[in-house]
Order: sequence, then structure tokens, then C-alpha cells
Amino acid sequence: MIEHSVRYPSKILLIGEYSILSGGSGLSIPCDRFYAKWMNSDEIDPRLESYYQFLNSDSGIKEILDLNNFKKDISNFLKLDSNIQSGYGLGSSGSLVASVYDRYAYRKEDNLDVLKRVFSKMESFFHGKSSGLDPLVSYLNKPILTDTNNIVGLASEISLSHKLYRISLVDSFKTRNTQQCIEIFNDLMKDKDIESKFKLNVALNNSRAIEAIISQNMNQFIESWKKISQSSYEILYPLIPNSILEIWLQGLQSEKYYLKFCGAGGGGYFLKLELIH
Repeated sequence: MIEHSVRYPSKILLIGEYSILSGGSGLSIPCDRFYAKWMNSDEIDPRLESYYQFLNSDSGIKEILDLNNFKKDISNFLKLDSNIQSGYGLGSSGSLVASVYDRYAYRKEDNLDVLKRVFSKMESFFHGKSSGLDPLVSYLNKPILTDTNNIVGLASEISLSHKLYRISLVDSFKTRNTQQCIEIFNDLMKDKDIESKFKLNVALNNSRAIEAIISQNMNQFIESWKKISQSSYEILYPLIPNSILEIWLQGLQSEKYYLKFCGAGGGGYFLKLELIH
């Protein structure tokens, strides 16, 4: 088999879970540990065949992508090899969209807003509705800061390790359905008291954490992360699977580490900030 060298990384929504839905900020970063890349195989990839049919049914997409070559490559057993788990919040579909666009776009778009709209349409095959953010992070391979009005590609990397802490992924050993998680969240927000607590605690500290990590105020970043962890445990309890609940609580009680959502929660990976003393 002939491997292709370009890798399309997974993504981590480092900060911004659920507050993005109400117009708050979000910070997504690429994660090179998990990635997708093109590879020659000895059989046709049925997932790519289905995706081709979807793209080919959209006249707008046909003007952007060389779908004839895509179809030809599929017939010649080109496949996308990936170690990004589906249903884990790492953007498995986003990496596929990014890889198809990168390989088959007639002209590469530089405007991030335009790219995001294109990716949103391309990723709707997998989710019905997509922000286009996951493919954008994978395609650009750099951190993306977003809110309701702006998308900014950050020039510098956001590191998961620092002399004060290290951030790692915690496996819940359970896949998740993002749409179901959003429905649970929306039901919780129907209670005005819970909604108020979410805005004053989780959403506000999401914004503070983003500001802190960009300005390299790491003590403030840790403090904001801690408050997000505490408030999420109290307010968004139904979105924390049983396999994670005890670990989450132990972190809060010991103050040695703090867990938070990696996106929608409900399953997949969670994020752990462990203090280094």
C-alpha cells in the first residue's frame, strides 16, 4: 500500500462547551495524536462512496470540488485511514471533510468565514447541521477562536502542557450522540434558575479561561478551569456519564486535578487539568 504524507488532525474544543450555543466564545485546537490521512487500499471505501453521492447532489459543491477526480480515486481504491474515534468529540467527520476539500478543491479559499460556510455544508452529511468549525481546525491545523461574529485563526500554538499543569484526555468508554446531549442541555436551560447559574458560572468562566490562556495568565486560566469544573458538576450533572462521575468528584475534593467537558459531554473524551506541584 502507498501511504500519503499529509495528516489531518483531530480537534479538541478546549474551552467553550455549550456557551458557544448562546453566542459565547470557543477555543478549538488541533490534536495531532489522532489524525486521518489518504492511503491506497485494495478495496473501495463504502463511506467515501456514500459521501461522494451526497456531494454530487449539491450543485454548489460541484462548483467547488473536482468530484469527477474524487469518484475516479474512489474507484481506484483510495481510502481515508483514520485513528479518530467516531462519537468521541474529536471531529472524525471534520477531518474527512478537511481532507476531501484539501485534495479536490478547484481553488483553495483563504477567507475563514467562507471556508467555514463551505465546510458547514460539506459536513451536514454527517450531522444534519454543522457549524463547519471542526473541519476548519483540521484543515488549517491551528487553534481557532470563534464567537457569534468572528472567527480568528491564532498564530501561536496552544500547548496542553505547562510548568504549572498538564491537560490530558480521559476516556469515558462510551460513545455519545451530540444531538441528544444538546437536547438534554436545552431541557436543563428551560429552568431559569439553572440557566442563570450556567451563564454566571460556566459561560462567564469559559470567556475568562480563553482570555487567560491567550494572554498567558496561567494562574487565572487554572482558576477559571477549576470554576468551570465545579459549576459543570453541579449544573450539567446529567451530561456526565457514570464512568466519569466519581473521577470528576475526586478531582474536586482532592484539588489535584479538575475535569471538564470536551465538547458536548455525555460520553467520549473529557478533559483533565492536572496540577504540577
